[in-house]
Amino acid sequence: MSLAANLPYDHPYAGGYPGIGSQPLPTDADAIDYLSRMAAADGAGVETGVAVAVDAFFRDAKELGVFSSIRASCLLAGARTLAGALVPLKNEGPELWDMGNVPTPTILDGDGSAGAWDAATLTFSNGNSSGSATRPRFTFPVSTTNGKYYYISGRFSGDYTDVSRVSLGTSDGATTFVDGVFSGTALDASGTLSIYLNGTLGPSSVTIESLSIREVIASPTNVANGFVNGDFSRTSGLTGDGTSYIDSGRANNADAFSDKHLAVYATSASTGVNEMWIGITDGSYATRVYKQSNEVYYAYDGRTFAYTPGHTQAGLTGLVGLKRESSSSFSAYLDGTEVSKNEGEFSFGPYNHFVFTHNNAGASPTSSSTSTFAFYSIGESLSLADLDTAVTNLITAIGEAI
Repeated sequence: MSLAANLPYDHPYAGGYPGIGSQPLPTDADAIDYLSRMAAADGAGVETGVAVAVDAFFRDAKELGVFSSIRASCLLAGARTLAGALVPLKNEGPELWDMGNVPTPTILDGDGSAGAWDAATLTFSNGNSSGSATRPRFTFPVSTTNGKYYYISGRFSGDYTDVSRVSLGTSDGATTFVDGVFSGTALDASGTLSIYLNGTLGPSSVTIESLSIREVIASPTNVANGFVNGDFSRTSGLTGDGTSYIDSGRANNADAFSDKHLAVYATSASTGVNEMWIGITDGSYATRVYKQSNEVYYAYDGRTFAYTPGHTQAGLTGLVGLKRESSSSFSAYLDGTEVSKNEGEFSFGPYNHFVFTHNNAGASPTSSSTSTFAFYSIGESLSLADLDTAVTNLITAIGEAI
C-alpha cells in the first residue's frame, strides 16, 4: 500500500506527490459531507484508502437505487474512533422542493394587501402598502409529513428584507435574511410552505433564487454511553455486550406503513440463544429482526413472522433485514435469500427503533445482542439484495485499506 493511501484523505498530498504518482480521492458530494462530519468527530480524517471506499459505497448505493431510501444509518466500521462510527450516514433526507416544477401558491391577502405570483420568474409580490405585517401570505403545497422536522434554506433576491418569515404551516423555519440568504428548522403540521410578506413595507417584489426542504435525520445515541472504544473495531464494526445498545433516533412511524426497511450487517455471529438485533416492540405490534432458540425470526406489524426454516444464525455473517413495500405482504432477507409473507399492514407507534436490541415500547429493552455489526440502516423500502451488495463491497474495501 502506498504512503499516500495511508495519509488522511484531506491531506495536501493525499492524491499523490507530483512526479511520483497519483491515486483517486473521494468526489461524491454526499460522501465528502459524511467524511467531513466523521473527521470532526474523530479529530482527523480517515486514510485516503478508507475515504475512497466510502466514496465508492455512496456511488454504488446511488447507482443501485437504494441510497435515497436510507434514512437513519451508521457505518459502524472504518472511522478512527467510536465517536466517528456513530456519525450518521445522512443528517438530511432527500430534496423535497423542485425548483424546476414549483407549485402555484395560494395567496391570502389582508388589510389592503395585493399579493401576486409570477410563475415564469418565481416572483411573489405585493402591489400595495397595507396594514398587515403578515399579509400577503403565499402558501405552497409540499410533500412533507405532519410531525417531522425539516431543514429549510434558500436565497431570495429583490425586496427580500420585506419577507417577514418562511414557515411550514405555522412553524417558523426562518425569520432572518442576510443578503437574501435564509435557513432554519421547522416542525411540519400542514404539508405546506408559507412565505409571508410584510405588507406595511410594500409595494414589494421578491424572487425565489433557490430553495431547499429536507427532512432532518436525527443522530443516533449511544445510550448511557454503554459502548466504549474497546467495543469498536475499524475493520469489523461494533460488538455488543448483551447490554449496550444504540437508539437510532428513527421513530417507527417516521416511514409509511407500507414503505419501510430495517437492516443490520453482521461481521461475526452472536453468542446468545435469544437476542434482539434491531427494531421495536410496540404493545401488540412488532417491527424487528431477532433470534429465538438460535433461529432467525422477523416480525412486521402484529405477532406474525417470516423466517428461513432451519437456517440458524450460528456462523452467519452479512446483511439481515426486512422490508415492506406492499400493504398485503412483507419480506425478510437472510444470507442472500429473500422470503415473503402475506400479511396486512398495521399502524405504528411513535417509539424509536433500537440497534443491538429492540425498543420494548419505551420500557427497558431486553435480550440485547452480542453480534458484531458493521452497518445498520432504517428507512423506506429498498432492494435488500442491492443494499447487501453495496455494503459487502464497502466492508471488504475498508478491510483492504486498513
